[in-house]
Amino acid sequence: MRTIPEVVERLVKRTPFVEEALVEGLINISALARKFLPEIEKELKKEVKLGAVVMALNRLPITLGERLSKKISFVVENIGDITVRSNLSDFTFTNSESLIQCRRLLLDKVSKKGNFFFTVCHGVTETTLVLSSVLEQDVQEVFEKENLVSSTSNLASVTVKLPKTNLTTPGLYYFMFKRVADYGINVVEIISTGQEVTLIVKEENVEEAFSIMKNLCK
Repeated sequence: MRTIPEVVERLVKRTPFVEEALVEGLINISALARKFLPEIEKELKKEVKLGAVVMALNRLPITLGERLSKKISFVVENIGDITVRSNLSDFTFTNSESLIQCRRLLLDKVSKKGNFFFTVCHGVTETTLVLSSVLEQDVQEVFEKENLVSSTSNLASVTVKLPKTNLTTPGLYYFMFKRVADYGINVVEIISTGQEVTLIVKEENVEEAFSIMKNLCK
């Protein structure tokens, strides 16, 4: 049979913003307890005293905060190289039967042009290309008959190399992106692989975004 502390922990962990606010002491515990009380009573199928929920919440932030911060701190402290690229452009097209062939044609066309940035994100209904601005003309020629949803120029990227443990660290991306949002920087695109995450921002914001990533653990 589940206990009040177990149910309370599940409810808190269900919402990262609540968890973080509890850890930082920004939430009215009694008000949160009153909000959780009906759901706790429904799950436990018995009447529960408000004081018991308050007590469970008061004891929870320490364990949650320590567990979360230790995992995230380990990843952040072991961040590898941070790479910045400028002069990027973003194109989003509606998916079609011919779009994949266009991607192949574009790669063939630009493969001999030397060092350039090129990523593709194939979604359910759309595909986004983020690439060096010098390839804009090639994109326009190859994708001429495709439906262009949007395009943006004057972009830059900040790529962060992460340790393998990032794959099993809940809340890491939230921790990273919240720092960027706190500074009012708009993230145009996010590109991630197993051990890399790349933020695409406007060129005017790239230096600040780089500084934030570099100083995550401070």
